Amino acid sequence: MSTMRVATVAATLGLLRAGTVSGAIVYHDPPDITAMSPGPGISEEALLDLDRDGVPDFRIGAFLGSATTVLVRGVWVEPVRPGGAYIGEDLEAWRFDAGQAIGDPGQPRSSDEGFFYGDRRFFHLQWGQWSWGEVHFAGVQFERAGAPHVAWLRVQIDEVGPNLLPGVTVLDFAWEDQPGVPIAAGAVPAPGSLAAMALWAGLAAGRGRRVSGECRP
Repeated sequence: MSTMRVATVAATLGLLRAGTVSGAIVYHDPPDITAMSPGPGISEEALLDLDRDGVPDFRIGAFLGSATTVLVRGVWVEPVRPGGAYIGEDLEAWRFDAGQAIGDPGQPRSSDEGFFYGDRRFFHLQWGQWSWGEVHFAGVQFERAGAPHVAWLRVQIDEVGPNLLPGVTVLDFAWEDQPGVPIAAGAVPAPGSLAAMALWAGLAAGRGRRVSGECRP
């Protein structure tokens, strides 16, 4: 086997081990990441590390108000690193359906809290494009090596139990590894790309001994 082919197989195996995928989209399906208010007057948050560099990029949160608070319930996403933003405006994280473009230049971005849903006592106000029990996509932008990257988050918001405790869950997510390039909501690597990588992995495993033999003097 030529040196170039050995290097190609080794690089492919490295991609498989790292969980990186071909086709410019990096997809992750971790255990569900959930924040749920445990009771009145208490908020709960959870952190999201989109590119797995050990530093959180966003937080999600849920809050249930007490009898004296103005905010009755709210679930949101918020960037925690410089350069981070959600797609939306006026404290509302936009709701995307599968296939919709996320990160187009004309879409507004905000670094404040982006509510999926919220309501206020006394004023009878509600805001947010989401409804309880729904699953949709949210769009976010984060910086990696100083360059902006766009991602989708598949999000579910719920009211749980007799006290209707608000909760928000990120089910999975993906980001575009080309800076500044939009991503379609729900887009994942093509199955053919994964199959090709698996084939290369099989070739490397099956021919490993022969490669070692060829290299012996």
